[in-house]
Amino acid sequence: MGQDRTDVEEICEPSFQEAPPPAPASSCCNVFQGNTVAKGIAFNGSGRGAIIISHLFISSAFIYLAAQSAGCVENNQVDTTCDKQVYGLRPSSLVATIATLSGVLSACFMPIIGAIIDYTPHRRLAGITSAVLIWLIQFVQIWTNSKTWFAMLILQVANGFIYQVQFLSTFAYFPNVADLVGEQTMNNFISKFRMIQFGSMLVFIVLVIALSMVVPNTTDVLTSMMS
Repeated sequence: MGQDRTDVEEICEPSFQEAPPPAPASSCCNVFQGNTVAKGIAFNGSGRGAIIISHLFISSAFIYLAAQSAGCVENNQVDTTCDKQVYGLRPSSLVATIATLSGVLSACFMPIIGAIIDYTPHRRLAGITSAVLIWLIQFVQIWTNSKTWFAMLILQVANGFIYQVQFLSTFAYFPNVADLVGEQTMNNFISKFRMIQFGSMLVFIVLVIALSMVVPNTTDVLTSMMS
């Protein structure tokens, strides 16, 4: 009888053995501790890096094509001393004009966009829409040439504004990630975001330059098409 009672107690006694700890994830595949939002921000940064470099090349193409339209190109080189104008502007001032107009659009409409992103459930939609529009404009600008450059320049003004919308939509996710992982880990994430973006810029510019060296008779316009 006593033996049966002992057997029952041993069976019913709860086990307090600790479960084995989970196997650590590989550091190369767990850069952001499995946080999918942080991974999305990193991928977004790599795309933004390529877009920034693309804007540099197309700005050079705009200056060349505007100078050509104004008659300031000699032997396929822009004459920097030429005072002729096109559409009321000197070719060398076009890039500054693009940045100014994009800045004015941002100043006028960014408070509205910011309110939509912060106080409505459409933050993700704003990010997706701006990303798709940027991709479409980048695709259309492949056909930038002496006949279409002014229309492409107008698109570039819109592209600069849409880029700011994309930038704002992405950064709106930073507080959410920080709340989940903590301030110290978030600081580490931000440094990785920057490394990925600048690394993407470096890789993209090296690829474009290498491609322009391989393709014969490359001009600023052709390089902008490749970028």
